[in-house]
Amino acid sequence: MSTFPEANAEPMEKGLSRPQEYVALYNYSGSVGDLSFKAGDVIEVIQMTGEWWTGTLGDKKGIFPANYVKKKKQPTVKDMGPVSHPRSVSSPVTDGGKSIVKRPLLASVVASYEAQGPEQLSLQPGQLIHVKKQNANGWWEGELQARGKKRKIGWFPSNRVKLMGNPFQTAVATRASTIRRGSKDDSSQSSSSSLQNSPKGDNHVLAIYSYTAASEDELTFNKGSVITVLSKESEWWKGELNGVVGVFPSNYVQPLSELQPPSSQQWSDTVSPVILQGLGDNERMRQEAIFELVQTEQSYVDSLNLVVEIFMEPMEANHILEQDELDAVFVNWKELIASNYKLLKALNVRLKVHEGEPIPMIGDILCEMLPRLTAYIRFCSRQLNACNVLQSKNSPALREFETVCAQDSRTGGLRLSSFLLKPMQRVTKYPPLVQKILKYTPIDHVDHEPLAAAQKKSEELCSQVNEGVRMQENSDRLEWFQTHINTAGLSEELIFNSSTNCMGPRKLLKSGTLRKARSGRELFALLFNDFLMLTQAAARNPITAIFDSSSTSRYDIYRKPLFVDELLVQPASSGQYTDECHFYLSGGDEKPLILKADSPSERNSWIQKITTASQSYKDKQKHINQQEELLRNSRGQGIGQLIVTVVEATNLPVGDITGKSDPYCVVGLGVQTQKTPVIEKTLNPKWNKTMDFIVRDANQDRLSITIFDRDFFSPSDFLGRAEVLLSDLLKDGKGPWNKWYVLQEVTTGEVHVRLELKFHRGATTTL
Repeated sequence: MSTFPEANAEPMEKGLSRPQEYVALYNYSGSVGDLSFKAGDVIEVIQMTGEWWTGTLGDKKGIFPANYVKKKKQPTVKDMGPVSHPRSVSSPVTDGGKSIVKRPLLASVVASYEAQGPEQLSLQPGQLIHVKKQNANGWWEGELQARGKKRKIGWFPSNRVKLMGNPFQTAVATRASTIRRGSKDDSSQSSSSSLQNSPKGDNHVLAIYSYTAASEDELTFNKGSVITVLSKESEWWKGELNGVVGVFPSNYVQPLSELQPPSSQQWSDTVSPVILQGLGDNERMRQEAIFELVQTEQSYVDSLNLVVEIFMEPMEANHILEQDELDAVFVNWKELIASNYKLLKALNVRLKVHEGEPIPMIGDILCEMLPRLTAYIRFCSRQLNACNVLQSKNSPALREFETVCAQDSRTGGLRLSSFLLKPMQRVTKYPPLVQKILKYTPIDHVDHEPLAAAQKKSEELCSQVNEGVRMQENSDRLEWFQTHINTAGLSEELIFNSSTNCMGPRKLLKSGTLRKARSGRELFALLFNDFLMLTQAAARNPITAIFDSSSTSRYDIYRKPLFVDELLVQPASSGQYTDECHFYLSGGDEKPLILKADSPSERNSWIQKITTASQSYKDKQKHINQQEELLRNSRGQGIGQLIVTVVEATNLPVGDITGKSDPYCVVGLGVQTQKTPVIEKTLNPKWNKTMDFIVRDANQDRLSITIFDRDFFSPSDFLGRAEVLLSDLLKDGKGPWNKWYVLQEVTTGEVHVRLELKFHRGATTTL
């Protein structure tokens, strides 16, 4: 049990000469061996032992908390009248609800202790103790909470436990004053508010304590669970966890949006000396390196938000810069904030779940999150241009504004140009930060493989950003296309100066004028390293110099883009178009085109560039597939096999401008990853895809389930993720398990999976 009510005022008795009748004051729903009942039931008490009594109700027998009942009053003539059922509440209060039941001071054991004498308690991590006395010498007296067994009272060292705080002292009290939903008083007394009326932020909360439901309408959860909040009713909120809806005390949880890393500059300051004594020097250094990563990430995200608050929004509101100048200076700054906020939140959740103890794994988060930081490719490629815009703006208003901002203590005296350098600086710090963690992670550690993969991904991100910076002319031209080509009508948003789906930063390989052979229509063709686009001049729009910043030219897309891996191109060799300027072009399900270049050499250049681009894309895809196959084939034996069937997902976020998504699911265990097929144009995909993974450590292995919206012009959009700790599965029996998981980091969506864990003969699976 997670709660232990104060004992009933009745005297303790070992046995009763005859059963005594008691009336249930509140609903009680117990587990195996308990006696469950509803408010108003009459229970025959046959034994009174401490705070838990034994009784019968009809043909049921079991134990129950003594303060959930009161002795049945013998009726008198004055008492006779209509039967009145007591108002149903879910936690103990005194008659009339005028005062609350005082709850015991509970502590959770965080470190083992072996009793040195009969007056002391032996402790094991996870046990609960009712603290009765607290002495200044560091020795406390308490009672071990062991339901169904005789409780032992004794002394123990206080540094082996952690007080569980106010939530355990106040949750029942606040619940007692809340009318159960469905009662007549619900509408008048409830202070229910929907999430739409709550402050801005995430509607997900993290359980900072475990909670066991005391009635059918409450929600049971473990410490570390992420709960979706559906509504807020006074101090009791309604939420959903793995498909189960119920109410829970709000002070058992913390909003994800409020999660912050500990303020200490060292991890060792956040854990007890007992924990530290049990760690080797190498593991301590590993934890400090993880802590440094999170601390610096928090500081960096704070600086990104500071730029918006101190510079960006005031400059816009006071017209310090024109809109096109603001766009040139800040580029996609808010995209940077969004991507790093997701990374920071995932890191903080992992720290919070393991608060006060070593972090077993961090590489899986970095492997998943670092590749999503593609917004840096565009920003960093425009950084030099942003600085040039600021320097060329000879405005007294701008100089005065920057002087005022530099005097703000939050900026540390730095000007805007210094803050604009921070994104590039942060990207280049990821490889050494990850490398530092990897350095102190033994090769046989469960986190070693994920960290090694994360190291490669961090270096790849840096390489892509550096490549974008070097190709300044390419970046300028991509930005020109963004403002001069109308991309309306495409099924997804197209950002020219961004990362491609698999070829790294987008590159312009060739551009120029081509004509349709039959009609002579003039087309402006753009060949990138991932697609070919044919455009035409917008109606009644004069064509001026291409790539000129002052150009007023506008273009419309003539046909939807053709992806280079599907392109077929060859010289025209038959029919009426056989001169050296014509060539055939086809791709996908589009009708083939016969195009004419300005000269034979220009035609040959187009054919060569298209052929090379197509082959490069195919080679890249082949390399990616080979690497994935290599990982699958080198998994080793481990201790068992996890069989996962991704059944379906429901209510996914919208990924495309069409109001639908093209979802697929990536499932990973460490560095092992597998994918489902793409289901097009739906928010409720059904995959029924089965895959298997090698299990190496049943205590530490985590299964990640991430859903994406397949995009063609950029990396696939994130639609949410769920995480499954194998040790949590095993606490729920031997399986197989049929589970629904609420998707995290998004506002809607659930995924349905079936899981089966098969251990090899002789494998150690002790949790």
